[in-house]
Amino acid sequence: MHSLHTHFAYFSTNNTSNPEILKQNEQKRLTLYQYVASLTRSYALIANDMHEAGYTMEEIAQIKQDVAYYEDVRHEVMHNAGDYIDLKSYEADMRHLIDSYIGAKESETISSFEDLTLIDLIVNKDETQLKSFQRIYRRIRKPFLKQLKTT
Repeated sequence: MHSLHTHFAYFSTNNTSNPEILKQNEQKRLTLYQYVASLTRSYALIANDMHEAGYTMEEIAQIKQDVAYYEDVRHEVMHNAGDYIDLKSYEADMRHLIDSYIGAKESETISSFEDLTLIDLIVNKDETQLKSFQRIYRRIRKPFLKQLKTT
């Protein structure tokens, strides 16, 4: 595997005070970030089933080590290029904004269907349930159509 200086030189620059070189290598970094994220997601999907997929214990260990290595490279290149943003310092402020300006009303029961399945509701509908369906339809129709028009 290559040294971090080799990765820095290729994906960003060893001289981080030169923004022009950072800009020239931006697409390479974005591609690295995308591919490593894809590798990590793919590995996470199969990690617990690798033995059943036919990998030997040595191959499993090597793949795990390789994924960790590329995650470290990605992390270090992000820091070196100034692409990493630590959001922990903003967490309390974001929580305050969410708590202050975003709210939700308590949900209200439009109709009580209890343990009935959709088939039961359709096949065994009575007058009360039919009125309930109509009420639900009227309440969601306008917002639904409005949303369709805006997209």
